[in-house]
Amino acid sequence: MTTCWASVLGGCNRKSQEHIVSRNIIKKLEVKNTISIFGAPWNECGVTHLNPSSLTSGILCRKHNQMLSEVDLEAGKLSTILNDIFIILIDKKYDKTNIEKKLNGK
Repeated sequence: MTTCWASVLGGCNRKSQEHIVSRNIIKKLEVKNTISIFGAPWNECGVTHLNPSSLTSGILCRKHNQMLSEVDLEAGKLSTILNDIFIILIDKKYDKTNIEKKLNGK
């Protein structure tokens, strides 16, 4: 295996194919097993459609990738909260208490 980026922590094992973006966020964005990406500096032609499994980097071993699972879950929760707040603002239902409820998980 190529050296794990977190090898300084020790205990490395088999190579993984970790997602470069939280898998929980990818799940929210994918439609029919496809992610559409636009606005990236390397994407001058407009929109690129990718399979979510191609959004991996392979710089961690499985152990250290697994250690990030809780971070991935929290990223998914944060994504949901931010999306809900965005919808509140877009729908012009701005009310400080609505946003406070979302931030407090209600």
